[in-house]
Amino acid sequence: MITLIHGADYLSSRKFFTDLKEKSPDHFFADNESLIIEELLQVLSGTSLFQKKNLIFLENLYSKKYKQLEDVEKILTKHDKQSETYIWEPKEISKIVTKAIKFRDQNFKLPNNIFQFLDSLKPNSAGNISLAAKVLENTSEEIVFFMITRQFRILNSIFDSKKNIDEVKKLASWQRNKLERQAKLFGKEKLKEIYNKIFEIEKGVKTGELSYPLRSAIDFLMVEI
Repeated sequence: MITLIHGADYLSSRKFFTDLKEKSPDHFFADNESLIIEELLQVLSGTSLFQKKNLIFLENLYSKKYKQLEDVEKILTKHDKQSETYIWEPKEISKIVTKAIKFRDQNFKLPNNIFQFLDSLKPNSAGNISLAAKVLENTSEEIVFFMITRQFRILNSIFDSKKNIDEVKKLASWQRNKLERQAKLFGKEKLKEIYNKIFEIEKGVKTGELSYPLRSAIDFLMVEI
């Protein structure tokens, strides 16, 4: 059995994958950079110390496009009955991308209210604070901050068609129209100001120099918006 563990809620999917791996002391693990097909074949052929079904844990095969992906898919499919394979990806993977193999889909989706929150963000609105608090009740602050960052990155890109990021280029016309209306509410300069504040928070998190918890940083950001 092959299980694909993926989805927009990458923190929850990662924890699920890691917990499974830690509960399986005898397993084979490799990522996009370390996977060697000959080693995988050796394990699946039963020439290792594994007992019962082989436990295989792989990650980033699709999101970073492993160079011999088709070969890996054929090998996993061929040995499907004598192995349990778990593949983790840090984002949602389309079934079109994985159509070469049959798998059990473990998709960790984000709650709908986070998208409603992002769409409702507007300048000088008390609703920004209350809606953020509601979203944070059931979604980690890391995910919420990631989604806020993504939203304002897209809104900034909307104003400059020559610098449109891939996320904007892939938008349907109705999605783009909705984002254009939201971007106009803020204006170009305000969006730049907000994105600079987001950048400072992100830098503080990465360097450990943020002087307050990320949850508080999100609250302060909502006030400043």
